[in-house]
Order: sequence, then structure tokens, then C-alpha cells
Amino acid sequence: MECLTEDPTDDCDMAQLVGYLAGILCGVFICSCVLSGCLFYCRWKMRTPDVGAITMRTSEGRTQDVKFQIWKAKPGASASEQDQPKVGKTTSLRSSTSSKSQGKTVVTWNVDARQTAGQSFMSTGKVKMTANAPEKEKLRKQATQMTNNPNLVAQGTLGSISSYPTMAMPTGSGSPSPREPEKAEETAEKAPSRWKERAKSLAKSLTGLSMSVRQEAYRVKENVDYFSVSNGMWTPAVIISRGRFDEGGIPVYDIRVHGSRQTRSLVPMTFLRPELLPREPVSFYSNTTCAWEHGEIEGIVGAHMLGYSVNLLKEQTQTMPARLRRRFLAKDPQLVYQGPLQGWIEATLLEDAEELSDDVPGRRDEHKAPKAVTKEQTDDAKAVKKSASSLPKLPEKRNEVDAPEVMLKLRLKTSDPENGAEVVEVPSGRVRFGGAAETDGS
Repeated sequence: MECLTEDPTDDCDMAQLVGYLAGILCGVFICSCVLSGCLFYCRWKMRTPDVGAITMRTSEGRTQDVKFQIWKAKPGASASEQDQPKVGKTTSLRSSTSSKSQGKTVVTWNVDARQTAGQSFMSTGKVKMTANAPEKEKLRKQATQMTNNPNLVAQGTLGSISSYPTMAMPTGSGSPSPREPEKAEETAEKAPSRWKERAKSLAKSLTGLSMSVRQEAYRVKENVDYFSVSNGMWTPAVIISRGRFDEGGIPVYDIRVHGSRQTRSLVPMTFLRPELLPREPVSFYSNTTCAWEHGEIEGIVGAHMLGYSVNLLKEQTQTMPARLRRRFLAKDPQLVYQGPLQGWIEATLLEDAEELSDDVPGRRDEHKAPKAVTKEQTDDAKAVKKSASSLPKLPEKRNEVDAPEVMLKLRLKTSDPENGAEVVEVPSGRVRFGGAAETDGS
């Protein structure tokens, strides 16, 4: 800006200064607008998703998007103060008071339980997440009806996620799907108990897919007993891998036999048992009487590699795991493995039972000796026969088992008292003695 007169005056200098100042203010305003727009865009992009969908494939090969909504409860707020749909009572291991004070992240699945009854689903690995979706308000309105109708809501706390049956809404208020109205009407006529169980199974599967939090049955480097099918004996071993879960949610493990470099891969829980604990009831095979005698574990000898110390009715002895089998006594506290979401939970045994085993452990091959052909083999056979004569006389017919597990009937302690205690029947490979907690507390 220049003055029109040859001699500059004070008014001319002031006008020039005002012009410069106005230009600077305009530049600052424009920069502020651009910066605010960038910040708003970044905040919008970084917003936590609250609506999404998982693409599933049915057993017929068709793909289907299963939608869900994520919201977080207000810590310490009552049910009337929550701005999101409330959930029903849960059977979480944490108390409802502590869960409410910490705030829960809740996932509501948009699943038509009646339409999906009798179907099986597999994940395709495709997950869509968005914070602004047209289905958001629709899902929120549908979720407000869930306290009046039976369905399933998967919920859990961050860092310790679990899935439990609660009261929820049937998606779409029981109305048929617009895509397949005729099929929805047919499945709606099925028994309520059937589609309720299917919805529970489907919700647990979806929860396991979206939340990769699994509770292991055994930890890496944990000592266990391994049942060898070849010789029918229990052998000390150690877990050397994390569990690999099958479709039923039961893990298999890689193990290494103690005192050697022998490893076994993908060993199911059927052929594993945890370290026997003090006061755990067992049966001990006695070479003196050639029979199984009742006893009780006193402790572990030699860091588990040398076996256990066992209290019998008349004496105390030390023995290897091969000559011990677990006894399960009614009303004894037990722990039952209920899958990767719930892990080990407390239960009470309802009926006495005992692990299966050979009648005479460790002597499967004695009656299968090869026929002698040469003089050296004949001498060896005589030596074996002579040494065997010093052992107690064994029964001619021996019972041999392919697997040691036996089915156990238990009552879960985490069941909802209002709905009655839940009774389950599981194999003994998924049960461990729970008396150690009482011993430590006494």
C-alpha cells in the first residue's frame, strides 16, 4: 500500500498499518479453519467403532453378514441412567457391583435365533467395523426390548472376556426376515428350547471369533501325567506348547516326557491329567497283593520325576504315576474345564467313579514274547521265564484299556440359583481335584 501524495502523512501510515494487520488476521483465520477441519476429520476417523458385522458361511455355502453393536456401560450408573440398553442378570465370576463400578463393554448380536435354528456357521475372516451406520439407531431400538424376550447377549470386561446366557431380545421382534420370509415362518414353529440352544451356541462361537481371549486348560511348562497308549501307563511329562482348540473348544497340547527328549504332538486332554494334589484320593497297585488298594496322595517326590508319596491304610509308600489311578468321590470339590471362554470352574461330584486302567499296569507285552528260533534266543527266553517266576502270580486274563477316562456327573457351582443348579456329564480328562484350595485355607 502506497500513499498517493508525495509527502507521507500520519494518516497514510495508519491506513497502511491497518491494511497489514487485516491481512494477517485473515491469514490466521483461514489457517485456523483448515486446522480445525483436519482435527475434526482425524477425530472422526479415530472414533471407536460401535457397529459392525462378521461375514459367516453357512453349511450350504451361502455367506451371511451377522451384525453387532458395541457399547460401554457407565461406571457406577444405575440401569435408568444408562444411555444404552441395559442387560439382564449375568453369572459372571465377578460380582455385579464390581462389574458395574468398572464399566463393561457389551456386544449385542443382531441374530434371528428362529431363522438360524439347525444351521452351522463358519467364519470367513471378514470383519467390518464402522462408527456411523444406518443400522445403529435400529439396533439400539431393538435392544431395548431384550428384557422381555429370551435370547443371548455376549458380554464381558476388557482383559477378562466371558460369555454367559442372559435375557435379550430376538432380533427383529420375532418378525420374518425380508430375504427369506417363508423359511422364517417354518422355523418359527419349532420348539423354543431348540432355537434358544442354537442361539446360545451361535453367540458363543461369534464371541470366540471376535474376541481372541482363550483360557488354557494347562500352562506351558506345567507338569502333567501323560497316558501312553502303547504300554497303558501314566508317565511324568511337561507341557511344551499352547493349546490348539478344536471346533468344540477343547484344546490339544504338545508334551515332552520327563527324563528324555521324546515328544508327543497334539495330545488330547483324554490322555492328560494334572499333577495329583495332596489329599487327593487314588488307587495304588500293590505288587505284594497283585491288587488295587485305596490310598491318598501325601505329596510329590523329586520334583514329580520320581513320582508321588502315597498314604495307604496300613503303610506309606512312594511310587510312580504308572501305578496310580485317580478316584473321584461324591461331594468332593472338583474343577471342570468348560472351554476357552469360562476355563476351569468349580463343581461338586455327584457319583463315585474311578479312572480306567489295565488290571496289571506295565505288563502288557509279557505274554507276547517272540518264539525262540536260535539257541541264543532260547537261552534268553529261559532267563526271562526264570526272572518272571520271582514275581507275584498274575491272572491269566487281563483287562487292557485304550483310554483311561471315565464319564463323571457334576453339579456346577456357577449356575444361576433362580434357574436351578446345572448338572453336566464330562470326561475325567477335563476334571481336576479341587481340594487344594481348602487345604491352603485351613
